[in-house]
Amino acid sequence: MVASTDELDSHMYQTVGHDVIPLYAKCFRNPAAPNNADPLAAPDLPLFRRAIAGASANIAMTYDHAGAATGDGDGHVVDEVEDLYLLLKDVVTAMPEVKGVSVGAILSSYQRVRVENVCQRLGLQVFGYLWQGDQVELLASMVNAGMNSILIKVAAMGLDRRHLGKSLMQLQPHLLKMHAQFDLHPCGEGGEYETITLDCPVFRRRLVVKTAETIMHSDDEIAPVLYQRLVDVDVEDKTELVPYEQLRADLRAQLVPDTVAQIVEDATGVTLDAVATSTAVVVRAEKKEVVTQPQVKSVGSLLAVTGIRAPADATLENATRYVMDQLAQVLQSRGLDTKRHLVMVTVLVKNMADFARVNVIYGQYFGVNPAARACIQAVLPCQVQVDALAVAHPAAPRDNLHVQSISYWAAANIGPYSQSCTAASHVLVAGQIGLVPETMAMPSLKTPSATFQAQAHLSLRHLTRIYDAIRVSPTRDVVACVAYVSSPTWFTAARQVWTSAMDAPVLAVAVPRLPRDALVEWVAVAHHPEWRNQYNAAHARLQNPLDSDDEEDAPIVAARNVKVRAVTTRDGEVTASRNGTLVTVIARGKVSAPAPVGSEWTEADVRPVLTDLVDDVGVALAKVQADQKHVLNVRVFYVAEMTTGFETVAQQVLVSMGPVSFVPCTGIEGGAHFALFVHAYVE
Repeated sequence: MVASTDELDSHMYQTVGHDVIPLYAKCFRNPAAPNNADPLAAPDLPLFRRAIAGASANIAMTYDHAGAATGDGDGHVVDEVEDLYLLLKDVVTAMPEVKGVSVGAILSSYQRVRVENVCQRLGLQVFGYLWQGDQVELLASMVNAGMNSILIKVAAMGLDRRHLGKSLMQLQPHLLKMHAQFDLHPCGEGGEYETITLDCPVFRRRLVVKTAETIMHSDDEIAPVLYQRLVDVDVEDKTELVPYEQLRADLRAQLVPDTVAQIVEDATGVTLDAVATSTAVVVRAEKKEVVTQPQVKSVGSLLAVTGIRAPADATLENATRYVMDQLAQVLQSRGLDTKRHLVMVTVLVKNMADFARVNVIYGQYFGVNPAARACIQAVLPCQVQVDALAVAHPAAPRDNLHVQSISYWAAANIGPYSQSCTAASHVLVAGQIGLVPETMAMPSLKTPSATFQAQAHLSLRHLTRIYDAIRVSPTRDVVACVAYVSSPTWFTAARQVWTSAMDAPVLAVAVPRLPRDALVEWVAVAHHPEWRNQYNAAHARLQNPLDSDDEEDAPIVAARNVKVRAVTTRDGEVTASRNGTLVTVIARGKVSAPAPVGSEWTEADVRPVLTDLVDDVGVALAKVQADQKHVLNVRVFYVAEMTTGFETVAQQVLVSMGPVSFVPCTGIEGGAHFALFVHAYVE
């Protein structure tokens, strides 16, 4: 931007008040100075600046820098985001010890996505500790911390010339009043106002505005846009500066939350039943049967591709390329690709210790906004297996939440995946484990039970915060969940943690190992409420079956999450759940006759139980006005001690229902020997 320009028409940057930026080099305390040295005598911090030459060329919510770096070959930047890239590139070149960038975004995904894109290309970590913070609390914390930030631009109803030059502390009551009356963002995240900071705890000198000129930018009767040009600003030394390390400790105690302590406190109100003892499952040698051909089915605007297994003798890298190439070929045959059209991928590995190597190859198949992903270790007969869900048409919309910034909000992505992906009203969230978001470390407490509680509550908080960020109600819109646990010991605890906070049905499955050696991973599916509201408007005549005298015959209403439960004659339990177009069925089966000592069950033991269970699934689907033609995929969990031919038998029984994938595991809650998770789409 031209130096004399005050206000730039930018989607990315605040430019009002930019003339004072060079003064900040004199104001900030130098953290590299000796702790006992005079802060005022320390060298100024290095300052890097660059003129904004580009414009808001790409204003989509997804930013791809391809084609945005230069114009017609003369080296000029096309998009203003590339100015930031070039500036930070200068910083990294001059100061290679710089490893991260702090971003003040609270609600704006537009800015966050672009900074993350730039930093990813430069190998820098983004720190967004304000992201998704409560704005009333953030405003209070800034005021209480002693920040003196004044308004230098106003652009909202309730803010005018009188408020320019006033501090956040002075305006806090008024901003909260406007928030209550007109939903004004207390921190100005809707563009209601802009500020410039004159003083804060990490300053050794403060700015003093001597002269300011008010400029009318837009004379709107309801919401005039005005800003201040800071004509004369002095730099003033501060006295009574405490040592820097003491300052850091004081600020940390005042401002930094202890996430683990909060989670432990939240968990103390949950009384757990005695943990049910479970017979440990001996993981036998892997079965020799390997299904390598993907099973594919399209229902409406969604496409399921399941059961892609690598050849048993393939090396890890070759196995990963094989399954991903198979997936890519299926998509390409339909005019789709892995970068733009995948919604959810479940990756099963034989050994979680190898997953970093899998991840390197896996990431090569994705671009800016990858699909959501869940990863588990299973008792596989091969190195890698993938199941996927994609949009069925090239032009079908797909929305991602892809947060790479480390924050207090929820865990940042630790691989090539998005936190959530929404398509055709179905919301798929990546498997959530209990990482402490601000440190990305797994909590470990004094006892295994306490550690499980901390991880379970923290990962569930991640899940609910992701839903909140995309305007999905965790209690109203979630339809079903699979809780993967690292041991059958945690079945009871996992179910109690889930049901204490959520209404949707859950299936708990034990697997040998989870990412980062987590004790639990939640993988849930939900229905997006914005689509549901449209559905309700078109189907307002339908009666709610929960209000009907005859639940068997009453039609379904998408506004309610209708659950149907049935118990089979062989101790299997079937739970159907529907919300709008999304239907799930969870069914558990148990072979009543014990396996002979030293041998496995036979096909004659297993087939009748599976057949009865499939019949009950059909009944459950009918009760929520769905049938087998709506089934996208069926995931079959089975304990590793089942008969060698179990997958063959199950495939034969389930062939009419839809694509089937198998997950050999180490246990299923309720003592079940196998379980079905059915995902259906009624468009």
